Amino acid sequence: MDRYFSLATVILSGLFALAVNVVSSWLSERRDSKSVRRQLLQDRKLELRNLYADNIALFEKYIRYTLNKRSVDELYMETAVVNSRMMLMSIDAIILQSERVSEALFNWSAAYMEGSPKTVGDTGHSIISNKGLECAVKAKGLYEVMETELKSLVLAMREQLHSIDE
Repeated sequence: MDRYFSLATVILSGLFALAVNVVSSWLSERRDSKSVRRQLLQDRKLELRNLYADNIALFEKYIRYTLNKRSVDELYMETAVVNSRMMLMSIDAIILQSERVSEALFNWSAAYMEGSPKTVGDTGHSIISNKGLECAVKAKGLYEVMETELKSLVLAMREQLHSIDE
C-alpha cells in the first residue's frame, strides 16, 4: 500500500511539474506574440507617419515653388514615389482626400501663375493685364479652398495614426 502511495505521489508530482511547464510555456509564447504584434503595429505607425509627413511636405514644396514661380518639373519623380507609397500603404479615404488636395493645388497654381505679372522681354519690367487681375482674385479664393482641403487631409492622417494605437 505504501508503495502504491509513493508511486501515486511521484506520478502526481511529475504530472503537476509537466502541467506547470506547459502553462508557463504557453504564457511565455502568448507574451512574446503580443510583444511582436505590438512592435509590428509600432513599425507600421512609424512608417505611415513618415509617409504622411513626406506627402504633406511635398504639397508644401509645390506651394512654395508656385509662389516663387519656380518650375515644379524637378518634383515629378518625388511625387511619383510618394503617390505610389500612398496608394500601397494608406486607406482609401486618405488617398481620396490627397487627390482632392492635388486637384485644388493644381487649380490654384494655374490661376496664380496666370494672374502673376508678366515680364516684358529683357527690360526687367512687368505688366499685369485685366485678365491677370481676374486670375489673381480667383487664385486667392482657390488658395483658401486648397488650404481647407489640406487641413482635412492632415486631420484624416492624424485620425488614422491615432486609430492604430487602439
